[in-house]
Amino acid sequence: EREEKRNSRSVEKKVKNITEKYGFALNPKKKIYEMSVSEKQTVEIIKVLYRGADILILDEPTAVLTPQEIERLFVVLRRMRDDGEYQTPFGSADVAPVIGKIGLGVETNELYTIFEQGSFKETGNNTDFALSGEGFFAVMTPHGERYTRNGNFIIGKEGYLETKEGYQVMGEHGPLKVADKKFTINEDGILFTSDNMEEIDRIKVVRFDNERYIAKQGSSLYSATDISGPAYLAEGHQRPVILQNYVESSNVNVVNEMVQMIEVNRSYEANQKTIQTQDSMTSTLWSKTATIR
Repeated sequence: EREEKRNSRSVEKKVKNITEKYGFALNPKKKIYEMSVSEKQTVEIIKVLYRGADILILDEPTAVLTPQEIERLFVVLRRMRDDGEYQTPFGSADVAPVIGKIGLGVETNELYTIFEQGSFKETGNNTDFALSGEGFFAVMTPHGERYTRNGNFIIGKEGYLETKEGYQVMGEHGPLKVADKKFTINEDGILFTSDNMEEIDRIKVVRFDNERYIAKQGSSLYSATDISGPAYLAEGHQRPVILQNYVESSNVNVVNEMVQMIEVNRSYEANQKTIQTQDSMTSTLWSKTATIR
């Protein structure tokens, strides 16, 4: 029993020295089931240091920590790194150096639509419009107002300007009713009758604060999101020029896309070789460490 108490005091003393040396904020009397994730992580680090490990590998150590806990963890790691050197039969080495983070290869960062200007294709169709500049036509759907750059419109049975799917194209005063193809539109989007140049309405063109984050709805339609912000009427220098008898073609440049695809493929291959090399080095490290021990 005395020997057990002596060993217990020895362990407590060594643990206390480790906690004081590296500044671990931990109550040694606290039960494991009462500890937070950060405190449990601290216990595991202390256990490794108690056993005299030369290498400390942390697997995603910050994944479940709060910003404050992350900062405390890195303060401890920096203190361990700056502690000095220790001697080995082969020379000296840093005490617990922070070497870096083992990556997991490639990952999907973000998916979004690039709304760069496409080329114009003349159609000769009076109901075809193209936007020269940033902006979207507004159309009314069963789910509310949606937005598109596809200006390939038709005249519906009731005389309204519509998309191919039958959604009414919006003017600033409601759906655009033109009756027939005898109308013209100027660059500002104001529609006039061809007979007496009577103004019909101005086509509704909108912008967003963050157009990159509008959501796809299918059939070339988009909707506003919390990140994109609500649609607002495009005015002044923000309003694009509207071209009649034209549609906007795809903005995809096949040659550029092929070149970028080749570059991505080569980068992927280089990344794969890097991971293989890293894996080989880690394997060698562990085998050498086991041999030395």
